[in-house]
Amino acid sequence: MPIEFPNLSDSPLCGMVACASVCTDQAEQKKWLAEQRQKIAIFKRGTVAHFVRFTTGGQKKNHFHVEVARKEMFPADRQPKALNKLSEIVGDIEEMMSQKLHLSLNGNFIVPYDNLPRTGPIRLLSEQADVAGTSIKLVSGVFEVSGSRIKNVGWERKESVVHISLRATLSQVVSETYLLEGQVMLERFFKVLILNQAPLAS
Repeated sequence: MPIEFPNLSDSPLCGMVACASVCTDQAEQKKWLAEQRQKIAIFKRGTVAHFVRFTTGGQKKNHFHVEVARKEMFPADRQPKALNKLSEIVGDIEEMMSQKLHLSLNGNFIVPYDNLPRTGPIRLLSEQADVAGTSIKLVSGVFEVSGSRIKNVGWERKESVVHISLRATLSQVVSETYLLEGQVMLERFFKVLILNQAPLAS
């Protein structure tokens, strides 16, 4: 079964980053992870094009980094150059199959401001206050989260939409579905923490 990549075509999640350090003592794997490499490919889910970027090397120990984002998120003049085939990236990810990761997972969401619940954290804190003839309104911020895999939530209002980022840290094992599992987790916490939707019973 090949590596499965997130389908962001019908989701408020428009991009995710899975930046990890591989837990390995094997010399060959450490050498492979230390090598500087970057590969970018494009794939479609339905009619929606997605970019995927894979990197290793750099200053982070045993660096193992995957990003997925909808193509439409990049301006036409600043789109990544997809010079690789998706199968090349799949092959690289499979090099670390079944290895444990220390994973930092970031999800980027875009949602219309009016779609956010009035009792949710963002709208509660961004209501305009009129003081001494002046108006004050919070348009961005960062929330720290405790008791959850999500560690912080960042947000910024841009006209009628809000850009929201969720960051989680967790231990994960490289599998065919580990990126999909990350997507599901981010979307679930987005619904609970941001949209005030009750979690589904498991």
